[in-house]
Amino acid sequence: MTTWCCISPNRVEKSGRVMNALARGWPDARAIIGPPPDDDGLFVCFGQIWLAEDLISKALPRGRRFLQVDNGFWKPSRGRPFGYYRFMYSRPDPVFATDDALLARRMAEGGRDLVPEFKPLRRKGTHVLIAMPGEEFGRAHGLAMRPWMDTIVDRVKAATKRPIRVRDRLAKTKLQDDLRDCWAVVTHSSNVAVDAVLAGIPVFVEPTSMAVPVSNSVRSIDNLEEPFFPDDDLLGTWWASLMCQQFTFGEMSSGVAHFFLSTIHGLARVD
Repeated sequence: MTTWCCISPNRVEKSGRVMNALARGWPDARAIIGPPPDDDGLFVCFGQIWLAEDLISKALPRGRRFLQVDNGFWKPSRGRPFGYYRFMYSRPDPVFATDDALLARRMAEGGRDLVPEFKPLRRKGTHVLIAMPGEEFGRAHGLAMRPWMDTIVDRVKAATKRPIRVRDRLAKTKLQDDLRDCWAVVTHSSNVAVDAVLAGIPVFVEPTSMAVPVSNSVRSIDNLEEPFFPDDDLLGTWWASLMCQQFTFGEMSSGVAHFFLSTIHGLARVD
């Protein structure tokens, strides 16, 4: 059965680069502009809105399988010819892969480009940083960001007397400036959580965050002054798991993305 790589008519150039690269390295895949045929085959869509929102909202009730592509968890491409794109299978968040052999293979094949520098766990800090999500995140999956955004500041204020900084998703200032001397980061599912973990800062996130395995839950925000810190083994497994779900254009074209995504999610071809 054909895997349909759907190019968004609203972002033909940007999504087209991704879908054409993926189609070259995915068996029996075809890049098309617009929605896939109604054949229940696996489809791939791009971003959070426009075509992706329409396709996902229709696919979920009927159980149709799909991959949703967005900017990478780390070193995101953001439309450039280099960097990474993430792939999420029929849900708004990545899975937590724990197959040691698979994780080791990804890190070995990815080379130094996938190896981060984890800073020592930070036990001191002054302010709490709230990183706001984009309102469109997860909308196709039935999530609503506005109620979260309207209440999170008051929830954090009730849990700590520390100064609070609020960072908008489209902030022009450097994230590293906000992370400097930061006690904890609170966010919904933003990539800021990844940067915070790398900086050794405890994070409080929602269940759809990529940082769930190494984080605290926003639902236990009362523990803001006594956060959980992950150990090195957990950090390493979590990181390799994320790297198994983000890829460059070259890795899409060569079949690397197909191998890891198929292995993790069981996306073997169905004839």
